[in-house]
Amino acid sequence: MSAAHSGFPSRTRAAASADLDAIVGIEHASFLHAGERFGDRRVRYLIDSPRVIVRVAELDEKVSGWICGFAVTRSARPWGRIYALAVDPGARGNKIGRQLLTEMITTLRQHGAARIYLEVRPDNHPAVRLYEKCGFVPCRHMENYYGHGLPALRMIKNCN
Repeated sequence: MSAAHSGFPSRTRAAASADLDAIVGIEHASFLHAGERFGDRRVRYLIDSPRVIVRVAELDEKVSGWICGFAVTRSARPWGRIYALAVDPGARGNKIGRQLLTEMITTLRQHGAARIYLEVRPDNHPAVRLYEKCGFVPCRHMENYYGHGLPALRMIKNCN
């Protein structure tokens, strides 16, 4: 998607194997606890999986954020999940997270998702605010989701 047409300063595209190091670097810069971030094996699997949608945002020709999600359409009520979203700390404030999230919501809806889920640390206030601005609401608190003493807040967006 062209930045000039989207209203966002970055451009997005499908992730490729060549983006692996940049994505893993963003994960490590974004998340303190190992249970919250993905390493190179997981990211490689996600990029290579035909069932997962992985996109990156580029700002000044540098990968500055990434998102991945998937749609489950073989159920009575198809649903989607935002599995990962992270923006390089040095690129924050450029609406990259919102751009990636908005595009993924649109893509999952196009795949038939009637609702979309995600998990976030409840103390990650900027992320929670972003998700709320995009229509997500809390639906479940999950203790020790990211590891001992690291809970998650599951949020849902109904797309009907």
